[in-house]
Amino acid sequence: NITDVKNTTWYYAAFLQDDWRITDNLTLNVGVRYEYTSGTTESQDRQSNFDFATGEILVANQDGNSRSLINVQENNVAPRLGFAWTPGGTGQWVVRGGWGMFYNNQEPRTAFQLGFNPPFFFSVSRFSDFGVTPAAIVDEGFPSVNPDDAEFPMLITVQQDFKTPYYEQWNLAIQHY
Repeated sequence: NITDVKNTTWYYAAFLQDDWRITDNLTLNVGVRYEYTSGTTESQDRQSNFDFATGEILVANQDGNSRSLINVQENNVAPRLGFAWTPGGTGQWVVRGGWGMFYNNQEPRTAFQLGFNPPFFFSVSRFSDFGVTPAAIVDEGFPSVNPDDAEFPMLITVQQDFKTPYYEQWNLAIQHY
């Protein structure tokens, strides 16, 4: 059985920026960016997430669960600020600087693959102890595909109250012409 996960994630962004010439030798750049990344949904709701608080597997769009199984952060406002200053007004020296906040929307092909969870997907992994004892022996047949027999059960989980990761970046440069 091949698992066919058909995920959808919506991404919206808007950016506003303006430049102000404060004096003949000082310009200020001010901007703000808003980003929204929806929770990842699967076309047939074939995904689940583990709830650490209850120890239960939550299934999408069942028992009051949302289709994405997470509550995404909706206030991703990222300010930006920059300046350019020519000391003395001669234009031979320029000091430039800036700061900004940047959100890192999550790539759905990585940790957000909740479609690869039980009851829709089950993976059997066998490990050997560094080649001394075989992980499987052909004469013993295929290993059990019963989830209760899993030696190392795999479960992908995403924090339900998901906070979008972000970083801040700044720079300062002095140039001489």
